[in-house]
Amino acid sequence: MEQKSLRIYDTAQSRSANIGTAGGLVIVVHSIEMEQKEVLFVVNPNVIEYDETPNSQSIGFEAIEDTRMKRLRPESEPLSVPIDGVVYRISVASVGCETLDARQRRYCDFTVTY
Repeated sequence: MEQKSLRIYDTAQSRSANIGTAGGLVIVVHSIEMEQKEVLFVVNPNVIEYDETPNSQSIGFEAIEDTRMKRLRPESEPLSVPIDGVVYRISVASVGCETLDARQRRYCDFTVTY
């Protein structure tokens, strides 16, 4: 069993900051609510378009059978997502804010076990 920690940011930024992968799993963070420490994200979308510039990024995806849109908090039970015979357990370790490039950025630290 493997475990991977992912720090993913809430907005599309350069270098795909709101997208993370672990094994065959893709997580796209849509938003992070700081007051409630809650993250809204999409698990395993079928990416159909992607564009990145030095200052922005855009992603287009369509839902497939394995796609899930979920909300989790650090105190939530882990989410189990089976993909191609592998069960991925996704949990939120923390939600926070940090300064990067002189700008405040919200982030979510995920733990994925598979």
